[in-house]
Amino acid sequence: MARPLRYAIRSLNGVVRPVDELLAPPPWSDAPPLFLLGSARSGTTLGYQILAQAFHVTFLPRAVNLAPGLTHTCFRMFSQRLREPPGNLQSNRGRTKGLLGPAEAIGFWTPWVDEQGPRVNALARDEIALANAVHRLQGHLRAPLLTKCLYLVHATDLLARAFPNARFIHLSRSPVPAIASLYTIRRGISPAWWSVRPPGAERVSSLPLLDQCVWQHFAVEALVREALAAIGPARSRILVYEQLCSNPQAEMETICQWVTPAGWQAREDWQPPALSPSEQVEPELEQRIRTSPEFRHA
Repeated sequence: MARPLRYAIRSLNGVVRPVDELLAPPPWSDAPPLFLLGSARSGTTLGYQILAQAFHVTFLPRAVNLAPGLTHTCFRMFSQRLREPPGNLQSNRGRTKGLLGPAEAIGFWTPWVDEQGPRVNALARDEIALANAVHRLQGHLRAPLLTKCLYLVHATDLLARAFPNARFIHLSRSPVPAIASLYTIRRGISPAWWSVRPPGAERVSSLPLLDQCVWQHFAVEALVREALAAIGPARSRILVYEQLCSNPQAEMETICQWVTPAGWQAREDWQPPALSPSEQVEPELEQRIRTSPEFRHA
């Protein structure tokens, strides 16, 4: 989206937001939110979709990304449809199908996460305001928030403080196929597209694109591991992409045992999808990835 148009939309959302806030329901906080974290092309969107189908949750639809100033209006208009996420698991670079599918909805988080300059930086804004915003959002469906927004990797400490009982899942994937997918996307769309730009990206900005992608993957993974180590094992879990694809039912049962005591509810009618991990990497590309200096130094 062109920058002038993006600024115009943000300005318009700022105008309508105070009116939209009048439609917010009473806050609901009987169960903690859950945040999915991980590097680009690691299966975070797939995990997001499956969790949204397996549990009764509040998720942010794509419509909120387009008009965050009308978030509560959207939930008032489509509350019934938002209780049942779409049954398909299709997505394109993290974008799910339809305006009401689970989405990153970065527009909802922009009061606390800044996309300007080096892509994203966590802003130390009012934690109480953040908690109130999420609790009011949860009030529409009276269900905990489930969300995946890759940019939030920079704000994990802020989220952990705002929601002392929040849960975090690290969606992890084998590095070679994840890097290969990231490289294919960046090469095909724009080498300047980073998804998430970790601190220190300036060091690798002059390197060949493949080396940038190798560094990017491991740098984001390190960010997630460091953030979750500070939060502690009781509030975080690792969900491995390959295991999720091989046996989604077993993985959801494990997560169910973890979040049910905190107030989460599983959907009784959920049926595990048939999945197969996308792991094939051309031998020549795999060799280039493994011999990258950034891979050896990771």
